[in-house]
Parts: sequence; C-alpha cells; structure tokens
Amino acid sequence: MGSLNETVWGVSLPEYKLDYISKSAVSLYERPLENWYANTNLWSDVIHPDDKERIAKESEALFITGYTNLEYKIITGSNKVKWIYSNTKVLKNEEGVPYLMTGIAGDITARKLAELELRYYKTAIDESAIVSITDVNGIITYV
Repeated sequence: MGSLNETVWGVSLPEYKLDYISKSAVSLYERPLENWYANTNLWSDVIHPDDKERIAKESEALFITGYTNLEYKIITGSNKVKWIYSNTKVLKNEEGVPYLMTGIAGDITARKLAELELRYYKTAIDESAIVSITDVNGIITYV
C-alpha cells in the first residue's frame, strides 16, 4: 500500500478504532499519520464546511447499504481546499454484525477544476451571441 497515491484505511467496529492508514494520507490531507490515530473525529473535522451536512446525510446510508461512494471538499493541514473521492465499505460477520469499516480516498481536485472550467465555457457559449476562444498567443481557435 505504500506505493499508492490513494489513501487506504481500516477501522475496527464497534469501537471505531483506526487499525491502519496508508502513508499516502500525509500527502493527501497534509497531516501526520499520528493525528489520525489520536483523533477519531479527524475524518469529519477535515470536511469542508460547505459539504459537512451533505456528507453526514449521505454517510447515514453506510450501515444500511454497506458502502458509500462520495465526492467532497476537504481542508488540508496547510489550509488548502482539495476535492477527494471516498469509497467506504462495511464488512459484516456471519451474523450480520459489522466488524470492519474500510475505505480508499484519493485526490480529484484536478478533475473537479477541469469540470468547473468546462461549465464556465459552456455557460459563456450558451449565453453569448458570438464567442471566440483564443490560445495563449491570442490566436483565435474557436468562433
């Protein structure tokens, strides 16, 4: 797991004890690994305020469906905003009792910024009578 860009983690249930987290969490969240073991609420603490309520609601389904696939913003240790995806799964024993929550998270900031830029250009094209796009040298590439 040390070579992954994504962060992989596992939490024992029902005590919500972090069993493991990959070293890539340091670059994704910009926080030392020790912080994750020391603060069981750090996962929710880093969620951007704009997304906290939505993610709390969407996460409620985790123990019903057994998984979540979420995209949201976080605030890193250096106060940067990043977009991440987070896929979480709950594993249950033979009696149906949850014993492990595990997941993977990764940085999707570049993709989200590209989507935002595309929406910007689409809006400009949809709302303009004449649109031209130029390259960095000022040469018109689209009219």
